[in-house]
Amino acid sequence: MTLLGFLDIFFLILHVTACLVLCGIVLMQGGKGASLSASFGMGAAGSAFGARTDSFITKLTSGAAIAFVITSVSLTFLASKTGSLSQKYEPADEKKGTTLPIESSGQPQEVEKPAVGTETAS
Repeated sequence: MTLLGFLDIFFLILHVTACLVLCGIVLMQGGKGASLSASFGMGAAGSAFGARTDSFITKLTSGAAIAFVITSVSLTFLASKTGSLSQKYEPADEKKGTTLPIESSGQPQEVEKPAVGTETAS
């Protein structure tokens, strides 16, 4: 396996992991109005007393999103250099564009073609 092939598999595993983590984190988060201050009627007034610090889950979401974007760009770059994974693992017959030979009796077969201007019964 070449270095580019190894990197391709490595970034693909990281990409799928980042995708699953990002989906899980987003599903765990509450809406904007689900904070403790919103439940007591303070709403947006809670931010008037100073800068709001990001919670751990918000930072984790940002990190997973950044990892997802970086792995997406890396996989795109590697695919342009090495070809896509689907091209690498196609069967040999499909890659070359060849078809399998059709077994026949050795005699040429005639195919009837309708004459020009005639209609066939439907």
